[in-house]
Amino acid sequence: LTEQVLLSKTEEPYFVPEGSPLNKQLVNFQRLKQRFAFAVDEYGDIQGLVTTEDVIREIVGEFGTDPGPVGPEVADQGDGTFLVDAGANVRQLNQLMNWDLPTEGPKTLNGLIVEQLETIPETGATLTVAGYSIAILDTTEHAIRKVRLNVPETRTAGAKLTAIGG
Repeated sequence: LTEQVLLSKTEEPYFVPEGSPLNKQLVNFQRLKQRFAFAVDEYGDIQGLVTTEDVIREIVGEFGTDPGPVGPEVADQGDGTFLVDAGANVRQLNQLMNWDLPTEGPKTLNGLIVEQLETIPETGATLTVAGYSIAILDTTEHAIRKVRLNVPETRTAGAKLTAIGG
């Protein structure tokens, strides 16, 4: 293997600005026939690697061959808190549970939390989003899996318990 052979097989890396809109990035991935990019901050420092799978997962939530439950996975703990799959769609949670989580921006609860914190939090981290107290219960290297969501008192009474899955 010579240096010339190696150089003929390499491509220039693809860089994207940190915080690029996901829908725009997905279009760019398609147009440029790229599968991944280096995310860079305002100083040009590499902040991480973004893949098409990351973008799609952030837009539509977790996907795979198993369709899973029809609604979001939510378990009422009976004390005003709910265990929620972080891949759940925020709009669907709001509709089914009569909640009022922000719907501008990320589609999933995972995306909403990561947007607020600007990082993937460690297990045990807590934050408040629109009055909802959220404790991170389970994470992977790339995503939040499970959270405990404490619903504001005014929203607890209106929760549609018939919509809770399991």
